[in-house]
Amino acid sequence: MADISDPAFQALRQSIHDTPSLHEYLFNLTDPDDFIAAVRQLASIHGHDLKEEDVRQSMHAGRKAWIERNRT
Repeated sequence: MADISDPAFQALRQSIHDTPSLHEYLFNLTDPDDFIAAVRQLASIHGHDLKEEDVRQSMHAGRKAWIERNRT
């Protein structure tokens, strides 16, 4: 399993956030499997080998962080 704190993984994540059209495309994917496939394809284009579980782990961590930030 890839380490989501790995600089290469973080660079890919930042690239997604810094590219509005790409961010919008991924944000609008409603099926988790489609989202995972798109992220894995993007990672592959940039020379990274992400497994499905890597992306799911990152999604889970992001969801958890969002919940923590929005607790009242």
